[in-house]
Amino acid sequence: MLYFIGYIFKIIISLVVGFIIGHNFKAENEDDNKIVLYTSLLSFMTTSLSAVLINLNFENSSIVIGLLLFGLFFVIESFIKDFNSQDKIKLIFSSANG
Repeated sequence: MLYFIGYIFKIIISLVVGFIIGHNFKAENEDDNKIVLYTSLLSFMTTSLSAVLINLNFENSSIVIGLLLFGLFFVIESFIKDFNSQDKIKLIFSSANG
């Protein structure tokens, strides 16, 4: 039960930090919500998948975690094609943060 509560806290902290990374506090208008959504989703996806795989006990867990990271970076690459360089850095940092 304690592991489940810790997992929930990881997810909540990941979503908050993903929002903070993507949000532009200096902007006057709030038109660019797309980057905030993507940073939050990437941070959530990385945290949830890695936490589930780390808690699984099987023989080749390091191979599965490596494949997970490879898959996540493939998904990130497909996400960041349409963004400028500053937004690309935000997306990569939010996934690494998760």
